[in-house]
Amino acid sequence: MSKGDFVTIYTDASWCPETKQAVWAFYARCDEGTLKEHGSCEGTVECNNSAEMYAIHEAIKMVSVEWPDKIGYFVNTDSLTCCEMLWPERIKKTDHFNIPQAQRIKKYIKEICPEKESSQHPWLRVKHVKAHTGKGDIRSWLNRWCDKNALKNLRKLREESNGSESRVSSQN
Repeated sequence: MSKGDFVTIYTDASWCPETKQAVWAFYARCDEGTLKEHGSCEGTVECNNSAEMYAIHEAIKMVSVEWPDKIGYFVNTDSLTCCEMLWPERIKKTDHFNIPQAQRIKKYIKEICPEKESSQHPWLRVKHVKAHTGKGDIRSWLNRWCDKNALKNLRKLREESNGSESRVSSQN
């Protein structure tokens, strides 16, 4: 396996505890190019960890369609919980990480890339990116890009929700 066989992905999500709405953004790159996307999570999202997993899920799904010949993913996330769930031996074990989302992302991965789940090569690596450090390195910059795009889209989603609620209440 060479470096050209893998895609590096940076993800982030923003979640609103009042509305249970969430949005995601990712930045992916490999030797074939760059893919930048963002969107909103379907339905209600129960917690920020589910939103972060949703971001990783969407990124892997879209990247696997864009570059189907790639055999591995390096996922960079600012969520320690996601790091633990996807790459548990790399993070200190605590009961805090024993949450239902772990099974959900494993199920997503099997749905997205069933042949990669059963293969012997290390197709998934997860690394924590410390958020809001103010550092100028590329990992911090890409994390800020994802954070900024997710937050911008959450504000837009909340404005749309508030606008539709106010229109409904003004008609009553």
